[in-house]
Parts: sequence; structure tokens; C-alpha cells
Amino acid sequence: MKGSPLNNRLLPLFALLAAVMLGSGASLAADDAPEDQPRKMMQPTAQEKQRAEQREKDALARRKAKARIKLVSLNAASIEELQKLPGISAEEANRIIAGRPYGSKSWLVTKGVVSPSIYEGIRKLVVAGNPSKEDAAKNPTVFGKPPGAGINR
Repeated sequence: MKGSPLNNRLLPLFALLAAVMLGSGASLAADDAPEDQPRKMMQPTAQEKQRAEQREKDALARRKAKARIKLVSLNAASIEELQKLPGISAEEANRIIAGRPYGSKSWLVTKGVVSPSIYEGIRKLVVAGNPSKEDAAKNPTVFGKPPGAGINR
């Protein structure tokens, strides 16, 4: 059956299969190392160990610093406390105080007290918190009844 269509189709397939088998056998043989010569693993240098230890110390310090961050109350913070926030100048701190009380920290933007970009920088560092007694008494519609209101003695 010389030249049959079946032989013409199968011959290239068998040639390809043989080439793949020979190629994979050669690569497997190259990977085999003699048992009396174990593979050597790269050991970190003293400098690499020192860098890794420093990275771990830095990461621990960042985690501790995050845990120590005290949230700043927009309704009770002093000018000095507000100025410690990133991007808050003396002028902006005065505007924050003048715009009190805040029912939500997002009111900083909705009332136009600070720009949205500054708000994004401080939003995780501030809370609206409880207003002072004076602010609550001045704005009962925002904060409800002031403490002690409605109690008959």
C-alpha cells in the first residue's frame, strides 16, 4: 500500500511523536544528578539576612504605629490637634472649628470646609464623634436632645 492516503497522514504523526519522545528523554537524563553529589542550595548571604531582618523590624514598627493612631474628633479637637493631620493648615483648622458641629466626617466636603483631596488624606484619621455639650445644645436638630434634656427633677 505504498502511497496510500492513510500512510501519508500517519507518517508525519509518527515522526513528530518520535521527536517528542527523544527530546523528553534527553531532558530527563540531564536532570538526573548522581546520588553521591547532592544538589547545592543557595544560602543567603549575611547582607541578605540583615536586610530581611530589617524589613521585618520595619513592618513591625509600622503595624505598631498604626495601632497607636488616635482618631481625631472633628467636633472636639483643638487647632493644634487638627493641624497635626496631613494637609491641614492653620486656616483649614480654623474653618473646621468654625463649621462645627459635624454629624458625619463627610460633612467636611459637603459643607465645603476642605477639598475632596484633603478629605481623602484625613478621612481615616478623623471621626465626627460626639459634639461638645454647647454644640449639641445649639443644634438639637442635628444631634437630638442634649444630655439631661427632658428629665424632670
